[in-house]
Amino acid sequence: MRKLLVLLLPLTAALMSSCAAQYQLRLSKVSYLSIRSNESKSVKDIPQNATIAILCDVDSNGDVQVFVKNNTDKIMTIDKTKSFFSNSKGNSFAYYDPTVNVVSESTTKGKSTGSSVNLGAIASAVGVNGPVGTALSGVTVSGEDSNSRTTTNTSYYVDQPQISIAPHAKQLIGRTFNESTFCVSNYDSEGFWYTDSQNHSCNVIVSYSIDEGKSYETISLSLIRNALSVSPINQFGYVNDALREILSQKNNALDEYWYTICIAGKWRWQMKNANFQYETYEKNYIKHPYFVNFK
Repeated sequence: MRKLLVLLLPLTAALMSSCAAQYQLRLSKVSYLSIRSNESKSVKDIPQNATIAILCDVDSNGDVQVFVKNNTDKIMTIDKTKSFFSNSKGNSFAYYDPTVNVVSESTTKGKSTGSSVNLGAIASAVGVNGPVGTALSGVTVSGEDSNSRTTTNTSYYVDQPQISIAPHAKQLIGRTFNESTFCVSNYDSEGFWYTDSQNHSCNVIVSYSIDEGKSYETISLSLIRNALSVSPINQFGYVNDALREILSQKNNALDEYWYTICIAGKWRWQMKNANFQYETYEKNYIKHPYFVNFK
């Protein structure tokens, strides 16, 4: 019960402030979702003699980020072209993003009848090796009027197929992917489900080398949606009643390694001589330590 009271304190503050502003907050549901992995490991379990550890961070929207920890005294190479995220729909995505992102900014002084951009810088950007997000700039000055000057700065952001991690260091390997079945606010239907199945899971595979890229090994981690509960808040009900309903269905809900609770509803207010306005309200409480695997 103490955990329930702690969860409700921020909500009580929100209600009090909403009353002071003469807004109405109408809560409609409380949702609960927990995630487990195929490896029951945490950061504190990583042994000193491990070579590599992968750490997955999942937020309440289902966004998954992967960090790699080099636990050796050598430089580690990650091949992002052979490292993948696979979602519950069976789609697989490489962590290497071949897209060239272009950002241009122009400054003009005086009158100008024309301007140009140094397009040759694109080829240079694609062919240059370096850290993730290498930025190259091409500068072009043009204009037919002698009293005008246009300067265009164009930056090209290029991902790299491989990244290096220093000894005993941790690094984010790049792209963030979303697993929609991990987003607690995606669910509206009332009910409770245990769902330890591949239909509600995602997988991460990382390809790494500790011999300067001469040979590669892989390490993987699977995340699975464990339980989902959506409990409605009746017109004259309370948040605590909905939370008690969830705990009656899963008595160890607050003891899970990873879980999130979402309290949802709508703000309602009315400006002078105007119709009622509505805005979605969501408050998420999340316990999200890293999911871990190591070799």
